[in-house]
Parts: sequence; C-alpha cells; structure tokens
Amino acid sequence: MALAVLAAGFLRAWLPAQLRVGSRWLLLVIVVVFLGVLIIGDPGRIDRDRPWLRVLTDCMLGVITVANASSGVVLAADIVNGSAFTSNGKVLVRSRCRRSPARPHRAAPSPGPPAATPASGH
Repeated sequence: MALAVLAAGFLRAWLPAQLRVGSRWLLLVIVVVFLGVLIIGDPGRIDRDRPWLRVLTDCMLGVITVANASSGVVLAADIVNGSAFTSNGKVLVRSRCRRSPARPHRAAPSPGPPAATPASGH
C-alpha cells in the first residue's frame, strides 16, 4: 500500500502546473506524513485492527481522492473552455466517432424501391 500511495503522490507532482491545485509537492508531503504516522503506529505488516489507524488511512485516501478529483475537474473545464494547453479541446469535444480512411464507414443500405421480380410466364 505504501508504494501505491507514494506513486500517487509522485504522479501528482508530475502533473503540469495548469492541472494541479496547490503546490507541486504539497500532496506528496502530506502523504509522506500520513504514511510515517501509519508506519510508526503499526510497524511491520500493518495488520493491527486499531480504529485510529483505520481513520487515518481513510483520511489519507480521502486527501488523495480530493486532489485527483480537483485535477479532473480542472482538466475537464479546460478542455471545454479550450485553454491554451488544450488547443484542440473544442475539436475533441465536438468530434463524433469518425472512422479513419483505412476503415471507411459502411453506410446502411438505403431503403429504395423493391427490386423488380421477373414476370412469370403464365
């Protein structure tokens, strides 16, 4: 769990400044503090069932979730508004599912008049 939490902190620090809310290293510092307290509170396998450890773990996961959600909201708003770092955002939002020229779209047959049947010789 500790590696996954640290990875989340480092990946957040790696985001462009336009997508981050707050300092580049803020989440990583908060996560390291949370992990430090959790490791001191339960060294080893982290398998003790203590209520304060569960609450602290939930708080840490909540902080990571809020940080990631805020970046997602900023990204979505910037795509819709066509910010400078998403110059093709409006094209992306307006685009429809188009096929590449290598695989052209096959149109459904148009409902035309029924095919003529040959007249019987009767």
